[in-house]
Amino acid sequence: MFADILVAVDFSGRHAEALEAAAQLAGQASGRVTLMHIIEEIPGLAREEEADFYARLEEEGLAKLSQLATRLRGAEIEHAIELRFGHPARTLLEAIDTLAPSLLVMSSHAADPSDPNARWSSVSYAVGMTAPCPVLLIK
Repeated sequence: MFADILVAVDFSGRHAEALEAAAQLAGQASGRVTLMHIIEEIPGLAREEEADFYARLEEEGLAKLSQLATRLRGAEIEHAIELRFGHPARTLLEAIDTLAPSLLVMSSHAADPSDPNARWSSVSYAVGMTAPCPVLLIK
């Protein structure tokens, strides 16, 4: 059913379950998984002006993505890694438009029913509500 799965990771440590869910779904459909990390550009710190700083972030991000991909290699799941720069929600939505995955998987936080106004501005909820493809939020 989901042959092309995009997994957004932020390296917070909460992505293990999202990666596992994507691996299971891709394995069932002989699908492909793309692991993506977005490096948020710091306002006032242009990439052109701070090339060494952003190059170091890119190098570290690609190394972490490659390390996460070992789980997929071990399960013999076709995969790719991708790193982009920009505003996390906006850049992820642009990536969805470009890559056209059949499913987006990402970690999220559980909403607190006693405080319905709290934390609705997170990247996962913003993308989950506006993405043009199905979204699986792992809490």
